[in-house]
Amino acid sequence: MRTFQVPFEREFEDKIFFGVLTLRQFVIIAAFIATPVVLSLFARSLILFVTLVPMSILLGLAIAFVKIKGDTLTKYFRRIISFYTSQRTFLYRRRK
Repeated sequence: MRTFQVPFEREFEDKIFFGVLTLRQFVIIAAFIATPVVLSLFARSLILFVTLVPMSILLGLAIAFVKIKGDTLTKYFRRIISFYTSQRTFLYRRRK
């Protein structure tokens, strides 16, 4: 009888691209590399290309790979934004 290993994580992502990248990571990296390249081609500026591309690649790599407390960076920022923008209920208690 065959046995299959089941991951314990609920939010498990399959590594599709090159055996190391998930679909989300691949799309983020591709977008952060393609955007400054296309913008600098339209602007035709070497200085713009040299400054935008490395910064964009570093930002894309950080968003794709950095995890804080087990959550991806995008999910972490989404939770921070929802915390500060959501309505809060304050309960006041009288002292006895």
